[in-house]
Amino acid sequence: VEADDVATRNAALTLKNYEFAFVKRSDRQWTYAILAYRSFENVYKGKPHKPKDMQDCMTFVVNSHGALKTIEEKRWGQYIRLVSDCVQGAKRNLIDDVLAADDDSIASDLFE
Repeated sequence: VEADDVATRNAALTLKNYEFAFVKRSDRQWTYAILAYRSFENVYKGKPHKPKDMQDCMTFVVNSHGALKTIEEKRWGQYIRLVSDCVQGAKRNLIDDVLAADDDSIASDLFE
């Protein structure tokens, strides 16, 4: 597990029911979703389906039709991004772009 995944997984621990996050879907697209509930569930692997072990899981509502995606704890770092982290990253990128711009008026407008 990479350090970024560990930090992201630890950040995901702070999510509470009905808070929003970005969730990676099976088609590899990120979706804005709401955490419906957390639970401990048997994780099934292989055939025949035998429980592997109990895992802490988060279940998200991922679309307006009520589709659910359950993510087990070991995958939180790969499949969950906090909205606040994404907003902070976007702000940092915007500030970097403004500071790199030649037009000082753009920077002064943003920081007033």
